Formats: sequence, C-alpha cells, structure tokens
Amino acid sequence: MTENILKSIWLILALIQGAVMPLCASVETNQLAELVPELVTLREKCDVLAENPRDKVALSNLLAYARNTNGIERLRSRAMAAYALTALMNGNTNLYVRSRASHAAKYPAERHLLRVEPAECFLACEECRGEGFIMGVCPLCKGESKCPRCNGKGVLPMPKKLKGSRRANQGVKCPVCGGSGRVVCKRCGGKGVAPIRCPKCKGKPYSFKTPQRVIDDFALLVTGISKWISNEEVFFNRLRDAQSERDPVQRAEALKALLAAYGYRPEMRKIRELLEASRADLTKVKTEKRENELQIKRDMIELRDLTETRHPAAAIREIRDYLEANPETQYRPELEMLIDDLAERIASQRSRRRLLVTAIAALLLLLIVSGLQLRVHKKHRSG
Repeated sequence: MTENILKSIWLILALIQGAVMPLCASVETNQLAELVPELVTLREKCDVLAENPRDKVALSNLLAYARNTNGIERLRSRAMAAYALTALMNGNTNLYVRSRASHAAKYPAERHLLRVEPAECFLACEECRGEGFIMGVCPLCKGESKCPRCNGKGVLPMPKKLKGSRRANQGVKCPVCGGSGRVVCKRCGGKGVAPIRCPKCKGKPYSFKTPQRVIDDFALLVTGISKWISNEEVFFNRLRDAQSERDPVQRAEALKALLAAYGYRPEMRKIRELLEASRADLTKVKTEKRENELQIKRDMIELRDLTETRHPAAAIREIRDYLEANPETQYRPELEMLIDDLAERIASQRSRRRLLVTAIAALLLLLIVSGLQLRVHKKHRSG
C-alpha cells in the first residue's frame, strides 16, 4: 500500500516537473525578447550615466531596474552595484555600506563588483596626519609657565590696609606660586607646549574625496551594461533573421555562424535543433533539385528528338509551351535555336510544296495542251 502511494506521488511530481520545466526554459530563452524595450531604455540611460554619473533621471531608472524582479540577474547585479557607487561618489558612505551589504547578500558570487572600501575615500590631513591637533605653544601659559596670579614676579602688591607700614615696599608673597613666580601649568604640565587644534583642518582630520577607482569602476559597469545589451540585441536580430530566412541554404549558414559566435549561450540548444531542421530541409531541397535536374534532362532529350518529327509546327508549339512553363530555364537559347531550325524546316517544306504544286500544274497544263492539239489534228484529218 505504502509503495503504491509513493509511486503515485512520484508520478505526480514527475508530471508536474515535465509541465513546468519546459515553461521555465521557454521563459528563460525568451526573457530578453520580451524585455527588449525596457533594455533599450536601460542602455540609453547607461550611456547618459557614462557622460554624467549624477543624472537623476538615469539613476532612478537604474535603481528601478535593479529592483525589478523580472529583470535579468546579470544586469540587475551590475545596476545595483553602479547605483551603490554613485552613493559613494556623492559622499554618502552609509548608503554605500548598506547597498554593498544588500548586494553581497543577493549576489554573493559578484562581490568583486564593489571592491572599494569606504575608508579609501577619506584622506588624512597632511599637517596633523589625521590626529586633528598638533603640538604648539600652550595657549594657557603661553609656553612660559608664569604664575597667572603674580605674572611671574613672585609677590603681589601690598594691600591698602598695610601701605603705611614698614613692609609697604616689600609687597606680599604670592600665595599661588609661593614667591617663585612659576607654577606647573595644568594644560602643558610645565612643558610649555600642548596639543592644539590643527590650523589646516580645523580639528577635522579626514576629508572626503572620491577615489579615481570608484569613477573607473562606475564607468566600467554602465558601459558594460550598455555593451551587453547591444550584443544581445545583435544576437536576437541575427537569430530572428536566420529564423525568417526562407532559403534553407542561407538559413543553415546563418545558424552555423550563430553557433560559431555564440556557442556558449543556453539558447544554442534551440539553435542546434533549428539547424538540424534546416539541414533536413536542405537535404530535401537537394533531392528535389536533383530530381528536377533529371526531369529537365529527360524533357530536353524529348524536345531535342522533336527535331526529327514530321510535324515541326506541333513541335514548335510544344517547345514554346515548355518555355512559358519554365521561363528561367538555362536551356532557353538551345530551345530557341531548335524553334528556329524547325521554322526553317517548315519554310523549306512549304517551298518544296509550292514547287511540287507548280510542277504538277505545269504538267497538267502540258497534258491539256497536248490533248487539245491532238483533237485539232484529228479534226483536220477528218475534214
């Protein structure tokens, strides 16, 4: 029981596969032919982007094709990669990183199309070498480490309440530096130098610059898409012309040329079938041509034999009927010469007939004259 059920399931799956697989194959084969207008538009937009990578209309068309699930995988991958590079060219590294990750997830075998790392687009400041600051004179102590309270003198002016005393001229010992006039700067630690903001980059140590490799990769992608579509258009035009060719010899030659030039394509199986059919037609045509040639030779033998007939007029009519039925025959000059020969025979026969009639008439006239003379002679003798 179980084996019968499994066999039934297997048979159903086989039938489904047999019905679906040819449909899928036909869709794959005819996919480009159905999408030719869309691909022509994509090629035009890629040509525009090759000249102006920031054209908004062309970029939107490129993105739309990359998102089109019915598009060709090869072109969708390259359209998506080209759009990601435009984000990098515009300085949007976040969008580039997201697009690159999405491209790698969808097309893991084509990660090489987006080989540029975002870090390559940032150049470090030559002055601070990417630090954002340089060592310079301490802005707090001006590089001298003077006491900010007594300005390096060590003493402070005498307070007003003590100005009348004997210590009025001595001043008051600075409580900050202890009379030494110097203190340890909190900013530079007494060294006189401290990190200050880079005057060249203003504290922004990295600047964005699109590498030439990004521009080159983008141009390579869009021109590659355009060339691929052009090649596909040439292929399908040649295939259509080969299929519409009525002459089996010319059709077979065109299909052979397609096989030699595009032998790697999946459509070649169908083209080989067409070529085999063309060869069969060619064999049939050759057989028919051979039979026609044999028939023509037999007809010519019969027509040549008409030169010996006793009825040249009927022979001329038969040859003319043959020429009307076969106006392109290669034996026309010979047949026309046969007609001329037969016409000469007719003219000769007519001439001989006229001579014979004339001779018979002359003989009859001679007999009549002789008879009359004989009668006259008898009358004279009897009288």
